[in-house]
Amino acid sequence: MYPTSIRRRRALATPKPQPPVISNDTPNSSLTNSDVTVVGKNFGRFKGPGDIYLGLNSTYSACGSLTAKAAFNWSDTSATFHHGASAGLRYIYVVTKDGRYNEQGYAITFIAG
Repeated sequence: MYPTSIRRRRALATPKPQPPVISNDTPNSSLTNSDVTVVGKNFGRFKGPGDIYLGLNSTYSACGSLTAKAAFNWSDTSATFHHGASAGLRYIYVVTKDGRYNEQGYAITFIAG
């Protein structure tokens, strides 16, 4: 039997990492060929293979294909990427270095500029 102090430590399991949550973007709609900053939490401290993806469906699992956008600024609470020439409604997904992602896409409308 373990001493009480060790039993307590064993009971305090490491919390499971949470998926990213997007709370807003700057701006809510954006011109094509512009930079977009997505703000939220649980993005992961370090950019790795994790990045930003744009999809045409409102949930990650419903997206048949996603367009990868390389983030050039990355922190646990924000990421900035450049969006090219395609206009229209897209959904933003943050995929972390360890494979976590937001299942519900964050809607943004790109306006031809």
